[in-house]
Amino acid sequence: MGRLMVAYAVLSIAALIDAQTQIIPNALVLILIGTRLIYFVADVIKGDEDSFSNLLWTLAFSVVVFILLCLLAAISKNGIGMGDIKLISALSLLCGLRVTIFTLICALAVCVVISVIMIAQKKKTIKEEVAFGPYIMVGYILSIMMGVF
Repeated sequence: MGRLMVAYAVLSIAALIDAQTQIIPNALVLILIGTRLIYFVADVIKGDEDSFSNLLWTLAFSVVVFILLCLLAAISKNGIGMGDIKLISALSLLCGLRVTIFTLICALAVCVVISVIMIAQKKKTIKEEVAFGPYIMVGYILSIMMGVF
């Protein structure tokens, strides 16, 4: 439960900063990574025999997420920023596979719906960049509300 709260706090701050500046500070990414390492040390101290393998699996998944999102960014010009990529990768390290996948699916769905509405109302054009941090936060909240953890 503590991991979810840390992720919620960090994503909330990232969403606010990204909405105003379209930048996600690296310090927020480092907080997520540091929290995961703290949980790893706590698991080792408690004597959890699976702690090392769990860390390796989540690290491997985080690397895969990072690479896939970098490929997506390369394919789609200005589709997703490096701050978003680092934030999602760090979230996957802290919260795992299911939370990350559902967060991304929900974030993309909400982003598409809101973007279509804003374009239809002529408040945005199709070429304008959109801060994705707030959508990551909404996707995270929706995934937690659906019980994906």
